[in-house]
Amino acid sequence: MDWVDATLAGLARTMQPGYFRVEVTAMTAAKFILVADDDEPSREGLKLLLSRWGYSAETAVDGADALHHAVTRHPALIITDLHMPKMDGLELLRTVQASLPDVPAIVVAGTHEGSRTKTEAGQLAFGYLQKPVEVTRLKGLVKAAMEPGSRSGGSA
Repeated sequence: MDWVDATLAGLARTMQPGYFRVEVTAMTAAKFILVADDDEPSREGLKLLLSRWGYSAETAVDGADALHHAVTRHPALIITDLHMPKMDGLELLRTVQASLPDVPAIVVAGTHEGSRTKTEAGQLAFGYLQKPVEVTRLKGLVKAAMEPGSRSGGSA
């Protein structure tokens, strides 16, 4: 079972009546989160989770697509994979920070990343998570990153 299947299975458990309640407020509904991942199940799984938590999300299929969305739409948060075609996640973050320094990012990466890559991702991003993603940790990072002034937050 990959992390997307595990995440969606966990989400299905939370959808039982009375277990989980989503409060969609003007604050969460108005904020747009960009999800960049070349793996469709991962990308769509994250989008589904974010929508269940009351956030509006758009997706990008690679780094170049994500950059286009970021500069034209100015997301409140970017969640990106590290390894994508056309532009990797680190290059995406470096480029976005140059023009949109107030936009925080969360990096989601495989467990095979080297320490240098993890260090650089930690410096560029608000948070860094390894796959399989722990849903409660992701939810906490998203909530913290969406707080005003969160760009200067640290890697969790």
